[in-house]
Amino acid sequence: MTTFDSISARAKLVRSSTRVALVHLELAQSDQVVVRASGLFIRPRDDDRAAGRAWTPAAEFSRPDAVDSDGDTMPPMLSSADHPHDWSADFADHRNNARKRMWTRTMVPTVRGEKATPFIRVATLAEATSFIANWDGDSVPFINVDVTMNLFRMPESDGLGLESNGQHAADGIAIGSANLYDEYGTLGVSSVTAVANTQQQVHF
Repeated sequence: MTTFDSISARAKLVRSSTRVALVHLELAQSDQVVVRASGLFIRPRDDDRAAGRAWTPAAEFSRPDAVDSDGDTMPPMLSSADHPHDWSADFADHRNNARKRMWTRTMVPTVRGEKATPFIRVATLAEATSFIANWDGDSVPFINVDVTMNLFRMPESDGLGLESNGQHAADGIAIGSANLYDEYGTLGVSSVTAVANTQQQVHF
């Protein structure tokens, strides 16, 4: 677990080429590594736009109607049973085991005084995948131990959303995934691996 002590970061460029860069990162407190992450970054190429015909699911995500009314102060909005007409900021409205969705414009900045970059904003949103995928309407009986985010483009709006693709669980281990969205459509997919946490499960 991390604490409120100072954090040092160590980054290592593992591979670099004209199109691909692989970076490993460690965050440490008191010389103890508390977080490990890796990022594989791919350079887009305007002169190479493959147009395959592989099957892809229809994107039907509809953001809340009030998304623009409150600007950056808008609280996170949730949707569940009657999508897309049941958006609200009240968790009590979504105490069911239907498919969950979230939309938000507000992200806590990683560096105080600096607005979060598009990458940081969507990475912060991806952290909510466990909540969206594992919340059964009463509690979240699993705690995530790993988060993976795959993007095929960067966000182009402050408003961001995610929608559960479902959860699968057995013997105290669960996996879940969600689609990531901005105001213009799908961005990518996030996934989590989680373990049972029945003694300290979070209730909403």
